[in-house]
Amino acid sequence: MNVNLSHARRRGVRSTAAFTMAEMLMATAIGAVVMAGIMTTYVFSVKSFAAASNYGEIQRDARSAVDLFTRDMRGVSSISSYSATNITVAIPTVFSSSGGITSNKTVSYWLSQKALYRYELNNGSATTTMVATNVDQMTLTLYDSSGNTTTSTNSAKGILIDLDFAARVIGKTQSLDYVSARVEMRNKS
Repeated sequence: MNVNLSHARRRGVRSTAAFTMAEMLMATAIGAVVMAGIMTTYVFSVKSFAAASNYGEIQRDARSAVDLFTRDMRGVSSISSYSATNITVAIPTVFSSSGGITSNKTVSYWLSQKALYRYELNNGSATTTMVATNVDQMTLTLYDSSGNTTTSTNSAKGILIDLDFAARVIGKTQSLDYVSARVEMRNKS
């Protein structure tokens, strides 16, 4: 017989190993602190990736919106209605042999519920398109041929569009962008 085993039997000590309550509580506390650190890192990483994704989306929308708006505004022959937040214009589509305008399409831009919309009426066919999302504010400003601001649609020769974009992650603004373009209306007299 083993000497150590017989000694343990005589003293009434068990030979099985186990953790004490204090050791269990300490291990649980350390595990909770480690898990809290891992979860915090994970949440911040998710927010960062979402913010980067939102920034890419608003950059794409901003470029697309400004490109479409400038293309339309360069061809404007007349302004039907104008305010600082929406505009409706006529854009020539067909010219006569002498250069006169024989046919127009109507194009409108406006902001509604954080989205920029474009409406086009061409030969009786109407289409409405959402051009950009996450638009917090749009401001339109008309300029005369001397470069001074004007509210008169008759004397306007240029237009400036300012767009403020903001994307939110978990209710907080994470990505902001501002784009602006000033365009000369080439067909407008």
